[in-house]
Amino acid sequence: MSLTMSANDSIPANDKNLRLPLTIAGSSTIAGSTLGGLYFLWYADYPSSGMHSFNDWDEYFQMDKAGHTMTTYSVAQVCHKTYHWAGLEDRKSLLVGTAMAMGFQTAIEVMDGFSAEWGFSWGDMGANTLGAGLYAGQHLLWQEQRVRLKFSFSRTIYPAYRPEVFGNGLREEILKDYNGQTYWLSWNPREFNNGQNGWMYLLDMGRAA
Repeated sequence: MSLTMSANDSIPANDKNLRLPLTIAGSSTIAGSTLGGLYFLWYADYPSSGMHSFNDWDEYFQMDKAGHTMTTYSVAQVCHKTYHWAGLEDRKSLLVGTAMAMGFQTAIEVMDGFSAEWGFSWGDMGANTLGAGLYAGQHLLWQEQRVRLKFSFSRTIYPAYRPEVFGNGLREEILKDYNGQTYWLSWNPREFNNGQNGWMYLLDMGRAA
């Protein structure tokens, strides 16, 4: 009698049946708690108002728009992969993932709309749509992400002078201090020419011309 056991032997037979309801419950809890945390970090200290819109396109050098695009792209990616793992077929999980990303970002815009300091921004909604579309479009076209969005942050001196604007502590600074944020658009030329070395491909094209 063999005493060996694979990792799959420890997984219940009905595991796949449990994955989807657990994923729905877990993602709903995470989304709700994240929105609640954002409310206390960003909105709680400011007066509220009736629902209104606000054109903020000329503010922050569009860094907030880059943040909206990046966030929606990332949330769509995580939700798509999670729901695919939970048992939904690929197209359905992609639809759920992008819908959840847009729903999450729209909820933030609604909170903006009820804040006297800000307002519902159609520019932000455009950036949200760009992020969701960038992820979903590439997956539908290539079944992979060839153009990727990345984020980095470095602390600046500004929160020390105006913590109410730029954040009090690292957690708030990452969210509020646009001066320390960097958004990267990256791709590998190799992925666009069937695995050939990207630079050699470009050199060969140049010689042919």
